[in-house]
Amino acid sequence: MQGSESMTPEGSRVIAETTSPSDAQARFLEYVAEHPACLERSSFPQLDDAGEIAQYPLQSWPAFVGLDESLEHRRVVSGITQLVLSVPLSLLGGDPEALAEVFRLEPSEARVVDAMLALPGQRESLLARGDFIEDGSGALQTLEVNVSSNLGGWQNVGWSELYRQVPVLQGFLTGETGPWHCVNTLVQLFEHLIDRHRERCRREGEETAELHVAFLAPAANAGRRDWFRVAEEELVRLVRTNHPDLAAPRVLGGTLEDLEERHDHLHLGAHRIHVLVEAYSGRLDRRVFSSAMAGRTLVVNGPVDRVLTNKKCLALLSEHGAGAAGLDEGARQLIQSHVPWTRIVADGYVDYRGERGFLPEILEQHRERFVLKPALGMRGEGVRFGAATDDADWREVVQDAVEDDGAGWVVQELVPCLPRRFQLGEKGSAPHDVVWGFFQFGQRYGGGFLRMLPHGGYGVVNAARGATESPIFVAVPRPGGAS
Repeated sequence: MQGSESMTPEGSRVIAETTSPSDAQARFLEYVAEHPACLERSSFPQLDDAGEIAQYPLQSWPAFVGLDESLEHRRVVSGITQLVLSVPLSLLGGDPEALAEVFRLEPSEARVVDAMLALPGQRESLLARGDFIEDGSGALQTLEVNVSSNLGGWQNVGWSELYRQVPVLQGFLTGETGPWHCVNTLVQLFEHLIDRHRERCRREGEETAELHVAFLAPAANAGRRDWFRVAEEELVRLVRTNHPDLAAPRVLGGTLEDLEERHDHLHLGAHRIHVLVEAYSGRLDRRVFSSAMAGRTLVVNGPVDRVLTNKKCLALLSEHGAGAAGLDEGARQLIQSHVPWTRIVADGYVDYRGERGFLPEILEQHRERFVLKPALGMRGEGVRFGAATDDADWREVVQDAVEDDGAGWVVQELVPCLPRRFQLGEKGSAPHDVVWGFFQFGQRYGGGFLRMLPHGGYGVVNAARGATESPIFVAVPRPGGAS
């Protein structure tokens, strides 16, 4: 590749020390090696002033993937997400008693979840984000699937435009390697909600003239007002372009306490709610449940979060998926290839690496191989890496999890993460451990983003430990088939 600047020693090291499973990322690193300004954080001032569109620090370099790589991501993400959503039916037989036993629900809670999942179109409406890493071969491995309406990262509208404004990146983004596309997650979310809103209206014989989308969350994390304004602007643009039959689209924000029930419909202030994105992590509100069951409001995701975002779903797929009568061979292969060994922590026997053994003993004997996770934990809270814990502390953690009697913990075999090189510090670059967050909205792929930390040691890759985030750019095929 011809560059406008000579290659520096640091640039040569970028190429020499990097192995990338992605040809697209390798081409970008070649570009960096010939454009040393890309190694300096001061070349990216636009990212330091992202304002309302970035909640956490943005990494200087985006991720670049080829079209084939992106299609493989979509296949795995869609397949794994649908398998998680199928667990109550495919592995538990749609039995509320089994739901209550496995997920430690009150019988009444289990019946509510079962009733919601049985609603026409409900499973197809659910929102999810899966977190994945790349193993040594570059294949995605599933860390967790969060089936929730309280997902971080979908607020990344505007990220791609921000990176396109960075002068040192423009040569790559607009040059011979391009063009590059970045999925707008918020647009995909609204397209999904519009599709499901139309489907509900057809079922209920209702007019689809208006669309009011309400995001409800506890006051402590109800979101910033500026984000609701940005989201409404995005929805208005989308409706004007793709759905001109919809009038007066609105995005509303509030809490359950703000909700009112008038004339058999849910309202926020003066506005009837057509689509309710409810982020209360399984809390049941009678008005919301009644409106959903009567078909008057599309409720996403509602009380089913309590079950489907539980990491026990992944553990059940790992343990029973290979022999489940409700899963076909393609599903079994997907589990085998992309779900690490995962089990519910309990005082019992399991199969591990071809042998049958007592789970607590396996965990103590092979501490460095395992990661313990709260079944309903978020943001990496409570996660313990055996390789970063001494023997005495690990025994105590394992014992506490076992005494929880299967109520609250899973264990996953540690999969070494394939590092990718990204910019680091005031000047330079280094391999990073990367978590890929991919969105799946029903049957619709919602794009994704990366979280990363400099490679080394063991720990959760999250904002609390200083992780940065970046968008994913996908190569767009050129006319004639070249990409």
